[in-house]
Amino acid sequence: MKATLALFLLLVGSVSAATFPLPTPTRPISFPLKRPVITGTVVAWGSNGSGQTNIQAGLRSVVAIAAGGHHTVALKEDGTVVAWGQNSSGQSEVPLGLGNVVSISAGDRHTVALKSDGTVVAWGGNEIGQLQVPANLSNVVVIAAGRQHTVAMKADGSVVAWGYSLGFEGGPPAGLSGLAIAAGVQHTVALQDAAAIVGKVAVWGGATRSPRPVVLAELSPSQRVLFTRRHSRQTGRSFLGVKEVSACLRA
Repeated sequence: MKATLALFLLLVGSVSAATFPLPTPTRPISFPLKRPVITGTVVAWGSNGSGQTNIQAGLRSVVAIAAGGHHTVALKEDGTVVAWGQNSSGQSEVPLGLGNVVSISAGDRHTVALKSDGTVVAWGGNEIGQLQVPANLSNVVVIAAGRQHTVAMKADGSVVAWGYSLGFEGGPPAGLSGLAIAAGVQHTVALQDAAAIVGKVAVWGGATRSPRPVVLAELSPSQRVLFTRRHSRQTGRSFLGVKEVSACLRA
Protein backbone atom coordinates (compact mmCIF):
# COMPACT_ATOMS: atom_id res chain seq x y z
CA MET A 1 0.00 0.00 0.00
CA LYS A 2 1.36 3.39 -0.96
CA ALA A 3 1.71 5.72 1.98
CA THR A 4 0.43 9.27 1.65
CA LEU A 5 2.19 12.06 3.53
CA ALA A 6 0.61 15.44 4.04
CA LEU A 7 1.51 18.89 5.27
CA PHE A 8 -1.14 20.95 7.02
CA LEU A 9 -0.85 24.68 7.63
CA LEU A 10 -2.90 26.99 9.79
CA LEU A 11 -2.66 30.77 10.04
CA VAL A 12 -3.76 31.79 13.50
CA GLY A 13 -4.94 35.32 14.13
CA SER A 14 -7.83 37.45 15.31
CA VAL A 15 -10.75 37.16 12.92
CA SER A 16 -14.01 39.05 13.06
CA ALA A 17 -17.23 37.09 13.01
CA ALA A 18 -18.15 35.81 9.55
CA THR A 19 -21.46 36.62 7.95
CA PHE A 20 -23.46 34.16 5.89
CA PRO A 21 -24.08 33.68 3.08
CA LEU A 22 -20.49 34.43 2.13
CA PRO A 23 -20.15 37.31 -0.34
CA THR A 24 -19.65 36.57 -4.02
CA PRO A 25 -15.95 37.07 -4.84
CA THR A 26 -14.98 40.16 -6.77
CA ARG A 27 -11.97 40.63 -9.00
CA PRO A 28 -9.56 43.45 -8.06
CA ILE A 29 -9.35 45.98 -10.85
CA SER A 30 -7.26 48.81 -9.40
CA PHE A 31 -3.58 49.10 -8.56
CA PRO A 32 -1.62 49.00 -6.36
CA LEU A 33 -3.07 45.73 -5.08
CA LYS A 34 -3.58 45.32 -1.35
CA ARG A 35 -2.37 42.61 1.00
CA PRO A 36 -4.72 40.81 3.42
CA VAL A 37 -5.17 42.84 6.59
CA ILE A 38 -5.49 40.00 9.12
CA THR A 39 -2.14 38.98 10.61
CA GLY A 40 -1.21 35.93 12.66
CA THR A 41 1.27 33.20 13.41
CA VAL A 42 1.72 29.89 11.60
CA VAL A 43 1.12 26.34 12.86
CA ALA A 44 2.20 23.35 10.74
CA TRP A 45 2.02 19.57 11.15
CA GLY A 46 2.39 16.41 9.10
CA SER A 47 5.29 15.10 7.05
CA ASN A 48 8.57 16.83 7.89
CA GLY A 49 11.13 14.95 5.82
CA SER A 50 12.44 18.18 4.31
CA GLY A 51 11.84 20.47 7.27
CA GLN A 52 8.63 21.86 5.81
CA THR A 53 6.94 22.01 9.21
CA ASN A 54 9.92 23.64 10.95
CA ILE A 55 8.49 27.13 11.24
CA GLN A 56 11.15 29.77 11.66
CA ALA A 57 11.53 31.06 15.20
CA GLY A 58 9.95 34.44 15.75
CA LEU A 59 7.88 34.36 12.55
CA ARG A 60 4.99 36.73 13.14
CA SER A 61 2.75 39.22 11.35
CA VAL A 62 1.96 36.69 8.62
CA VAL A 63 -0.92 37.53 6.28
CA ALA A 64 -0.86 34.54 3.88
CA ILE A 65 0.60 31.04 3.65
CA ALA A 66 1.16 28.45 0.91
CA ALA A 67 2.26 24.80 0.99
CA GLY A 68 4.20 23.32 -1.93
CA GLY A 69 5.27 19.75 -2.57
CA HIS A 70 7.81 19.75 0.27
CA HIS A 71 8.28 23.42 1.09
CA THR A 72 6.34 26.14 2.85
CA VAL A 73 5.96 29.84 2.09
CA ALA A 74 4.70 32.74 4.21
CA LEU A 75 3.86 36.31 3.26
CA LYS A 76 4.44 38.92 5.96
CA GLU A 77 2.54 42.11 6.66
CA ASP A 78 5.39 44.21 5.29
CA GLY A 79 5.24 42.52 1.87
CA THR A 80 8.30 40.31 2.31
CA VAL A 81 8.32 36.54 1.80
CA VAL A 82 9.80 33.76 3.94
CA ALA A 83 10.21 30.15 2.78
CA TRP A 84 11.55 26.94 4.27
CA GLY A 85 11.69 23.20 3.68
CA GLN A 86 13.00 21.40 0.60
CA ASN A 87 15.27 23.53 -1.55
CA SER A 88 16.48 21.04 -4.17
CA SER A 89 15.43 23.37 -6.99
CA GLY A 90 15.80 26.67 -5.17
CA GLN A 91 12.09 26.81 -4.35
CA SER A 92 12.84 28.06 -0.82
CA GLU A 93 15.41 30.68 -1.91
CA VAL A 94 13.40 33.88 -1.95
CA PRO A 95 14.92 36.32 -4.47
CA LEU A 96 17.08 38.94 -2.78
CA GLY A 97 15.27 42.22 -2.32
CA LEU A 98 11.82 40.87 -3.18
CA GLY A 99 9.18 43.11 -1.62
CA ASN A 100 5.75 44.65 -2.14
CA VAL A 101 4.28 41.16 -2.47
CA VAL A 102 0.51 40.83 -2.01
CA SER A 103 -0.05 37.13 -2.78
CA ILE A 104 1.91 33.87 -2.89
CA SER A 105 1.43 30.37 -4.28
CA ALA A 106 3.56 27.22 -4.12
CA GLY A 107 3.85 24.42 -6.66
CA ASP A 108 5.62 21.10 -6.35
CA ARG A 109 9.09 22.59 -6.68
CA HIS A 110 8.50 26.23 -7.55
CA THR A 111 7.13 29.34 -5.88
CA VAL A 112 5.25 32.31 -7.31
CA ALA A 113 4.69 35.79 -5.91
CA LEU A 114 2.35 38.55 -7.07
CA LYS A 115 3.51 42.12 -6.46
CA SER A 116 1.32 45.13 -5.74
CA ASP A 117 1.97 46.55 -9.22
CA GLY A 118 0.44 43.46 -10.87
CA THR A 119 3.69 41.82 -11.93
CA VAL A 120 4.69 38.21 -11.22
CA VAL A 121 7.94 36.79 -9.84
CA ALA A 122 8.70 33.04 -9.86
CA TRP A 123 11.61 30.95 -8.60
CA GLY A 124 12.60 27.32 -8.08
CA GLY A 125 12.33 24.41 -10.50
CA ASN A 126 12.00 25.31 -14.18
CA GLU A 127 12.30 21.95 -15.93
CA ILE A 128 8.96 22.41 -17.72
CA GLY A 129 9.06 26.19 -18.06
CA GLN A 130 6.90 26.94 -15.01
CA LEU A 131 9.14 29.93 -14.17
CA GLN A 132 9.02 31.47 -17.63
CA VAL A 133 6.68 34.35 -16.90
CA PRO A 134 5.45 35.71 -20.25
CA ALA A 135 7.23 38.86 -21.35
CA ASN A 136 5.34 42.06 -20.54
CA LEU A 137 2.79 40.22 -18.39
CA SER A 138 1.08 42.90 -16.31
CA ASN A 139 -2.17 43.79 -14.55
CA VAL A 140 -2.24 40.40 -12.82
CA VAL A 141 -4.56 40.18 -9.81
CA VAL A 142 -4.54 36.45 -8.94
CA ILE A 143 -1.88 33.73 -9.22
CA ALA A 144 -1.89 29.94 -8.80
CA ALA A 145 0.99 27.47 -8.93
CA GLY A 146 0.22 23.93 -10.06
CA ARG A 147 2.57 21.00 -9.81
CA GLN A 148 4.59 22.07 -12.84
CA HIS A 149 2.57 24.90 -14.34
CA THR A 150 1.65 28.43 -13.34
CA VAL A 151 -1.55 30.39 -13.91
CA ALA A 152 -2.29 34.11 -13.67
CA MET A 153 -5.59 35.98 -13.89
CA LYS A 154 -5.56 39.58 -15.08
CA ALA A 155 -7.73 42.51 -14.03
CA ASP A 156 -9.94 42.04 -17.08
CA GLY A 157 -10.67 38.42 -16.08
CA SER A 158 -8.52 36.83 -18.77
CA VAL A 159 -6.28 33.92 -17.78
CA VAL A 160 -2.67 33.27 -18.83
CA ALA A 161 -0.82 30.01 -18.11
CA TRP A 162 2.63 28.57 -18.75
CA GLY A 163 4.66 25.47 -17.93
CA TYR A 164 3.60 21.82 -18.27
CA SER A 165 0.85 21.41 -20.85
CA LEU A 166 0.69 17.72 -21.85
CA GLY A 167 -2.87 17.62 -20.56
CA PHE A 168 -3.52 21.18 -21.82
CA GLU A 169 -3.58 22.49 -18.24
CA GLY A 170 -1.49 25.39 -19.52
CA GLY A 171 -4.02 26.37 -22.21
CA PRO A 172 -6.93 28.40 -20.82
CA PRO A 173 -10.00 28.63 -23.08
CA ALA A 174 -10.58 31.70 -25.21
CA GLY A 175 -13.10 34.14 -23.83
CA LEU A 176 -12.74 33.01 -20.23
CA SER A 177 -13.60 35.74 -17.71
CA GLY A 178 -12.58 34.56 -14.26
CA LEU A 179 -13.17 35.52 -10.65
CA ALA A 180 -10.89 32.90 -9.12
CA ILE A 181 -8.39 30.29 -10.31
CA ALA A 182 -6.71 27.18 -8.89
CA ALA A 183 -4.03 24.88 -10.30
CA GLY A 184 -3.54 21.18 -9.54
CA VAL A 185 -1.27 18.37 -10.72
CA GLN A 186 -2.42 18.33 -14.34
CA HIS A 187 -5.51 20.49 -14.39
CA THR A 188 -6.68 24.05 -13.83
CA VAL A 189 -9.99 25.31 -12.40
CA ALA A 190 -11.63 28.70 -12.91
CA LEU A 191 -14.69 30.23 -11.28
CA GLN A 192 -16.16 32.26 -14.12
CA ASP A 193 -17.67 35.70 -13.87
CA ALA A 194 -21.42 35.20 -13.55
CA ALA A 195 -22.09 38.58 -15.11
CA ALA A 196 -20.11 37.64 -18.21
CA ILE A 197 -20.88 33.94 -18.80
CA VAL A 198 -23.94 33.10 -16.66
CA GLY A 199 -21.64 31.85 -13.92
CA LYS A 200 -19.86 28.57 -14.60
CA VAL A 201 -17.05 26.51 -13.13
CA ALA A 202 -14.64 25.40 -15.87
CA VAL A 203 -11.93 22.73 -15.67
CA TRP A 204 -9.31 22.01 -18.31
CA GLY A 205 -6.28 19.73 -18.55
CA GLY A 206 -5.65 16.38 -16.88
CA ALA A 207 -8.21 13.70 -17.69
CA THR A 208 -10.08 15.99 -20.08
CA ARG A 209 -7.12 15.90 -22.55
CA SER A 210 -8.67 18.83 -24.35
CA PRO A 211 -7.79 22.51 -24.65
CA ARG A 212 -11.50 23.26 -24.30
CA PRO A 213 -12.82 23.54 -20.74
CA VAL A 214 -15.19 20.98 -19.31
CA VAL A 215 -17.99 23.09 -17.87
CA LEU A 216 -19.15 21.42 -14.71
CA ALA A 217 -22.48 23.19 -14.44
CA GLU A 218 -24.22 26.47 -14.99
CA LEU A 219 -25.20 28.26 -11.84
CA SER A 220 -28.91 28.69 -11.35
CA PRO A 221 -30.27 31.84 -9.68
CA SER A 222 -29.63 30.08 -6.36
CA GLN A 223 -26.00 29.52 -7.44
CA ARG A 224 -26.37 25.74 -7.43
CA VAL A 225 -23.54 23.84 -9.06
CA LEU A 226 -23.04 20.13 -9.62
CA PHE A 227 -19.85 18.43 -8.50
CA THR A 228 -18.34 16.03 -11.02
CA ARG A 229 -15.74 13.31 -10.53
CA ARG A 230 -12.50 13.01 -12.52
CA HIS A 231 -13.40 15.96 -14.78
CA SER A 232 -16.21 13.94 -16.39
CA ARG A 233 -19.83 14.90 -16.85
CA GLN A 234 -21.03 12.26 -14.42
CA THR A 235 -23.09 14.01 -11.81
CA GLY A 236 -22.14 13.58 -8.18
CA ARG A 237 -23.41 15.46 -5.15
CA SER A 238 -24.74 19.01 -5.27
CA PHE A 239 -23.34 22.18 -3.69
CA LEU A 240 -24.96 25.53 -3.04
CA GLY A 241 -23.36 28.97 -3.33
CA VAL A 242 -19.98 28.37 -5.00
CA LYS A 243 -17.64 31.13 -3.80
CA GLU A 244 -14.15 29.61 -4.22
CA VAL A 245 -12.29 26.94 -6.17
CA SER A 246 -9.27 24.85 -5.19
CA ALA A 247 -7.14 22.06 -6.65
CA CYS A 248 -4.87 19.40 -5.14
CA LEU A 249 -1.14 19.22 -5.95
CA ARG A 250 -0.95 15.46 -5.36
CA ALA A 251 -2.68 12.71 -7.32
